[in-house]
Amino acid sequence: MARFSYGGQALIEGVLMRGRNAIAVAFRHPDGRIVWAAEPLTSGPHGWKLASAPLVRGLVVLYETLVVGTRWLFFLLPLFIASFTTANIEQGVVQHLVEGLVRVAIFLGYLALISRAPDIARVFQYHGAEHMTIHALEAGNALTTANVRRYPTAHPRCGTEFLVVLIALSIIAFSLVGRQSLPVMVVSRILLIPVLAALGYEVLRWGARHRGNRVVRAMMWPGILVQMITTKQPTDDQIEVAIVSMQQALQADGETVPDGSEMPERSPLDLVVPAVATA
Repeated sequence: MARFSYGGQALIEGVLMRGRNAIAVAFRHPDGRIVWAAEPLTSGPHGWKLASAPLVRGLVVLYETLVVGTRWLFFLLPLFIASFTTANIEQGVVQHLVEGLVRVAIFLGYLALISRAPDIARVFQYHGAEHMTIHALEAGNALTTANVRRYPTAHPRCGTEFLVVLIALSIIAFSLVGRQSLPVMVVSRILLIPVLAALGYEVLRWGARHRGNRVVRAMMWPGILVQMITTKQPTDDQIEVAIVSMQQALQADGETVPDGSEMPERSPLDLVVPAVATA
């Protein structure tokens, strides 16, 4: 069994699996075939020498999980709403409470809204397949559809749970900043996001390691509840795609695919690189 903690991400009609040194993706082609591709993790923060070090690895996860637009939506919009709705209230704690509640409402509302779109609903099924496949690998099982089907769609190291932890930490951290002028509070949000991401990822890993403890399980339960929105039971053909993605990630890392695993038929994804005109 692979020692590295594999992670992943659901895609449109596919699954991405992140290994130690490479990522692999697998897609269900419109003609029914499974196609795959793999590439080394060398770009962006993955190339940092300390990319896997404590605290630093949280920044790498933030890079993978969040986009700039999401960051502004979830951290600055709530601040503006809270600032205006509590302008006549002296207690800073009230503003931070309102800001935190607005942030949670935006987050959950956004997930609930997009889950109604058919394409996104299928992505959430692939998200479930991704988690179930990782569960099977971590349990040392052969990667078969039947084995994967036994596991839950939620996973304690999910990116969704990372966002929940990040939002919870932001409520605490921003309350410590206190009520300042609006520019100061905006800058504090921007500067604290990388710090909170670094801490949040360590909290997530700690929570995953101690999930057997009742207190820890209760603390991390909100993240599991949110995954009830972002993960759905997959079909067998979606599980096959997740299995292929995991197997290709294992092979790209030089790991061995568990004995007895299914080997769904697949073919490399043909990537057409446009020709570069030369003078």
